[in-house]
Amino acid sequence: MKKGLRRKRSGTRPAKAPIKAILFDMGGVLLRISMEAETARWSQLLGIPNGKLHRLYAKRMDALLEGKLSPEEFCREVEDTLQVRQALARWQQAYEETATISQRILFLVARLRQRYRVGLLSNAGQLADRLNREEGLYDLFDPLILSCEVGVKKPSPRIYQIALQRLGLRPREVVFLDDRPENLVPPRKMGIRTIHYTSPGQLERDLRKLGVRW
Repeated sequence: MKKGLRRKRSGTRPAKAPIKAILFDMGGVLLRISMEAETARWSQLLGIPNGKLHRLYAKRMDALLEGKLSPEEFCREVEDTLQVRQALARWQQAYEETATISQRILFLVARLRQRYRVGLLSNAGQLADRLNREEGLYDLFDPLILSCEVGVKKPSPRIYQIALQRLGLRPREVVFLDDRPENLVPPRKMGIRTIHYTSPGQLERDLRKLGVRW
């Protein structure tokens, strides 16, 4: 048998599925906000040590994000446990003062909508949801997949399955971006293309590498 001769494989390599939708995270991407800054300001407004409120908030965070505990219920617990008043009003004030919208990301979203479906997939509690709606922050996004509405939060695979169902698309037709690496593992295993967000400039470069244009 002669060496160096190989039979050519028939057929061609299948083309990559075109990207049809991009899903954005909210906190850390669209909004610059941190639990630490929020609770520090909330504690200051209530006139109590930050550590006590932070521990209570962290303990109840999962229930808040999954919509199992309303802001009103949580604030009654805060008032009873920490002996304070007007917890809900002060929480709203703290959120509004510490959350900053990234105008560059909003501009990018507006441009992307001309060619793609652009949705929001976020771990968000009911208080943030209400305030963001009042600000019109969700107007550019369709669909909205919020943990407090669907009852499950990232990185549960279920929330990404819900997103695909609402989009009516295959995993490889979707890009999901998030600032937390652990939230990218399940969608990547499902076949969704992922981007670890660190800055607007980096996001734009990584989108272009995937063939996204605007």
